[in-house]
Amino acid sequence: MPGLSLYLLGVYVLLAVVFCVVMLFGPSSDGPIGRVHRGVCGCLANFRQTVERIVGQACCQRLETAEDYVCWRPNPLLASLYVSIMLAFAFAVVRFLFPLVPNERVPWVHRPLSLAIIAGGVALHQLCCYANPGVITCETVAEFADGFPYDGVMYTPKFCETCRIVRPARSKHCAICDRCVAKFDHHCPWINTCAGERNYRLFLAFLAYHVFVCAYGAAMLVRIGAWLAFDVHKLHDAYYLDERGAHVAVSVTVGVQYLMALHPAVFSMLFFASIMGCVICAFFGYHAYLVGSGLTTNETYKWADLHAEQRRQRRARERERADAAGPDGVPGPAAEGAMPRTRGTYPLADATLDNAYNRGVARNVREVLFPPSLRVRRLLQRVTGGAEARARPGAAALRLVHSLEKARGQPSAVPTTAGPADHKKRQ
Repeated sequence: MPGLSLYLLGVYVLLAVVFCVVMLFGPSSDGPIGRVHRGVCGCLANFRQTVERIVGQACCQRLETAEDYVCWRPNPLLASLYVSIMLAFAFAVVRFLFPLVPNERVPWVHRPLSLAIIAGGVALHQLCCYANPGVITCETVAEFADGFPYDGVMYTPKFCETCRIVRPARSKHCAICDRCVAKFDHHCPWINTCAGERNYRLFLAFLAYHVFVCAYGAAMLVRIGAWLAFDVHKLHDAYYLDERGAHVAVSVTVGVQYLMALHPAVFSMLFFASIMGCVICAFFGYHAYLVGSGLTTNETYKWADLHAEQRRQRRARERERADAAGPDGVPGPAAEGAMPRTRGTYPLADATLDNAYNRGVARNVREVLFPPSLRVRRLLQRVTGGAEARARPGAAALRLVHSLEKARGQPSAVPTTAGPADHKKRQ
């Protein structure tokens, strides 16, 4: 059937986009996307039980060990896959596109430029992989202490038993990396590290650059396709004979099918670049929204939990009031010998949940581009001449922040690293 392959391709692309949206945004959604995500995960759990019954528990345990390494431990699998994809794309460019360039629509400069753009993506990826996300240790905790205040809702002083520090606000202990990261956003397996305060700008640059890479690649492939269609095969003047022997002008659908049959590599690369460009652009747009709103991915989950708890408390309070009221809505006398009813406490029911870290779009963007902890480090190096900062950065920063707080006449906000016992004494 004419056009059937294009329709199937469109259905495949639509399903792929829907699947990506569900897996990316489903965990933090209570709407239809969240319900679909929970349904998919439930089906996977049932599938896992079926596999265990078929292959046995011993084999399933080995599969779980492999799953633990792939999903819950730092590993270079997806980072290596990214490099492999980029190298394969570079090979395809040289193998299939270089013979078609230059032409009347694509000049020769795009030969070296295309390889340079691919190499730039790999270089930026490696920079993201090895950049410090803002790891908090006993030596560096003071650099992050005054970056963001505790809001008393999502963040309060908490002692990390693993890292032996009091975690600053907006930080989190990554279960995969097993370390505390300042302004934790998420753990990204594509760069095999966390996206945090100090490398989040690189992560955004990585996404934006690959939106450009996909857009550039799609634009060049469209121009090559136009050259093949109009200058080489001259499809605008072509025709074919139908079943009655009449001359029929080649339609767009038939022309695309004809070109796909003759040049499958060109159109496969075009579809891949277009699909990945749309997915990465949507992901970058989501993170741009988070930056403008003064949020992190981790905090969107926290806010979702807080709003869900607020709704639960409001429903519980309404049920309590309804139970305490009589049939006419008026509280009746307590039964003789009945235990007195204790009322629950609902601190979030009437609370106004505002994001204390949303300081306006301009300041939110500035905090991403110029992390507060780096400003503290530079100030420390200017004050101490850099020698003490290099030798004992944590202790030097601690003394600097204490001196600044003392000069302002305020109590120090730097969390202690002594231990949980000392922390309890301070509280």
